[in-house]
Amino acid sequence: MKQSKKTTQEFLFDIKSKGVWDTNYDYSKIDYQGASKKVLIIDKRYNSKHLILASEVLKGTKCVGSNLIDGYWNYQDSSNYIQELENSPKSYPEWIKFSVTDKRPHFIPSNPQRRFKDIWKENGGWGGFLGTDR
Repeated sequence: MKQSKKTTQEFLFDIKSKGVWDTNYDYSKIDYQGASKKVLIIDKRYNSKHLILASEVLKGTKCVGSNLIDGYWNYQDSSNYIQELENSPKSYPEWIKFSVTDKRPHFIPSNPQRRFKDIWKENGGWGGFLGTDR
């Protein structure tokens, strides 16, 4: 006897029953088509859209920069966002602490010096990125 295909509702139930449901995520756009297909999840904190394999969602894979639909922001937008934050990081050590918190949106890379390596030095390195000119 052929097994019937799992429905979207059953998939959502599985996310909850496995304990990987995240209240920061909007699962309303999921259209489950099988474990080997990607599903759309929106991180409500940043309104960022992510495509993640359904099988990986069930394992607890989170929304991160590498599964963004639209990819990372460019250098200038990332730098401007960081500089406009209240209590924004002002040094590399502060950036390291900041970059592992949920205050850093997915669309800003955790290692901007690598992501923007072609323009990093000409824009002033960490001082330019963080707006400290140091």
